[in-house]
Amino acid sequence: MNLQLTLPLSRLSRALGAFRTRYPEVNFRIVQIAPDSMMEMVQMLENGEVDLCFTAAALDEDNIREIPVLHAEVFLAVPHGHRLAGRTSITLQEVAGEAFIEYKAGHPFRKMNEEFCRLAGISRNVVCEVDEPAALASLVSAGLGAAFVPGCKGDEQPSFAMVRIEKPSCYRTFTVAWLERRYLSKAAREFQSFLIEYFGEFQEPMKHRDVI
Repeated sequence: MNLQLTLPLSRLSRALGAFRTRYPEVNFRIVQIAPDSMMEMVQMLENGEVDLCFTAAALDEDNIREIPVLHAEVFLAVPHGHRLAGRTSITLQEVAGEAFIEYKAGHPFRKMNEEFCRLAGISRNVVCEVDEPAALASLVSAGLGAAFVPGCKGDEQPSFAMVRIEKPSCYRTFTVAWLERRYLSKAAREFQSFLIEYFGEFQEPMKHRDVI
């Protein structure tokens, strides 16, 4: 099965392992592309180079079908010792003007984060721009600023505090996409169903004690 990703493998790796345990005869070829290369993802689907795509940004193409498999709550990540680190929850208005670590322009997560701030009516002081989540996490832990980070039940304990955002509602929806007119193998269809089942166990919001 050919699978394409526009996000780090960390969100999918355990699901892949669990699927292989259930279906050891299924083999994967995984292609990871830059998150700002959405058209490349569409082209690879249309050319038959991949069977499925796993992404957190909608492709919005008429000939491509998408199903949501994970609806992840987005938290405010702050370094331990930050003025908000001990809070149960906040509103985004409380971080207006705060120093933020962000993804680079064009990254789909950057667009989502900017929409959260637009809904809250705030502007931020973006002090550093990164390409991938590991860099973002390390800079938050180092105390350089806050960041938007998704969290699910069962995630590993981070090296920073994660505070629930009450207003506005902040979520990222991860989807599986495929070319509608193309035949999908039994393995690909099984993997679609498996992801819905697997991630369904992580839809329950994280508890406060898990994120502080």
